[in-house]
Amino acid sequence: MSDRPLFAAGRLMLTPGAINKLREANERAQEFFARHLAGDWGEVSADVCRGNDEAIATGELLFSSYRLCTGECIYITTEADRSSTTMLLSKEYHDGNRA
Repeated sequence: MSDRPLFAAGRLMLTPGAINKLREANERAQEFFARHLAGDWGEVSADVCRGNDEAIATGELLFSSYRLCTGECIYITTEADRSSTTMLLSKEYHDGNRA
């Protein structure tokens, strides 16, 4: 893991749900964005880690997951075109990806 960004983040965005949970936990979004951009994918499987590591070079979607001190899980995604990186709640991610 590097301390420097491994890829372009694009526009950094947070959902209202993520903002509220960060406030409740008294944690800072910047710390989680920094971990994501440095290649610390948080609490994801080894397959997701490998996929993210490959996606840095191939330009695919990047995904990470972190647990706040309150136990709430937050996700961070970076779009394949690196136009934006979004922090959101796991519930928001799953609700938004239902067919």
